[in-house]
Amino acid sequence: MLFRATAMLAILFLAGCAHWQKTAESWNGHALEELIASWGPPESIYAMRDGCKVALFRHSRLHEGTQLYCNVIINTDALGVIISSKVEE
Repeated sequence: MLFRATAMLAILFLAGCAHWQKTAESWNGHALEELIASWGPPESIYAMRDGCKVALFRHSRLHEGTQLYCNVIINTDALGVIISSKVEE
């Protein structure tokens, strides 16, 4: 019974994070500043030596008393244009 509940929770969590991957990918080609204006400030932004940036956004939701998190990692080019994203649970 516990295994079934844990497996169901994992499936729901992954499905929720899959939504964020599609949403993040839709921002490719847009300026990071536009994304920040829409989503709010990220948890952190790392500036690379070549001028590219990596921004970390954390999204959460409550499911049956458990807080679930999706980390959305956004990569930009040196001009601040979003070139890729990755979602991690």
